Amino acid sequence: AGADWIARCRKQGEEIKKIVRACEEEGRSFVDPLFPPSPSSLARCTGHEEVWSWRRPSEMCDGEPSLFSGGMGAGDVVQGRLRDCWYLGALSIMAGRRRERLEALVCFGWVARGVHAVRFFVEGRWVVVVVDDLIPCDRFGRPIFGRCR
Repeated sequence: AGADWIARCRKQGEEIKKIVRACEEEGRSFVDPLFPPSPSSLARCTGHEEVWSWRRPSEMCDGEPSLFSGGMGAGDVVQGRLRDCWYLGALSIMAGRRRERLEALVCFGWVARGVHAVRFFVEGRWVVVVVDDLIPCDRFGRPIFGRCR
């Protein structure tokens, strides 16, 4: 299973490199075509009507954004309007006890272009999903569907 995962991760890495190259050539950041920053992406989510903007982490913090800077713990994950406490609870447990496993879920990341690959265990197998870093925010520019402390 480990070698199979590494092979899939490498294949996905090549696809991500193509995305990054295209973004660099065009001078833009990545926007996920399967989940664009539009109302249609969130139509079935509780709280979607509160979305005022979509922002990148670099637009929300001073300095360089980082997913795991300064350590992490079980209390660092805050649920938003999405009602996904089951998922965020699992992430919190991993953050508090199995940090290396949580970090391993992030397969690749090109922060400068907003491209990230995250892996999920779905129906008995690992699946890599490529996402952008656009985050739905409220009228004050704060993330609506979950955040860190």
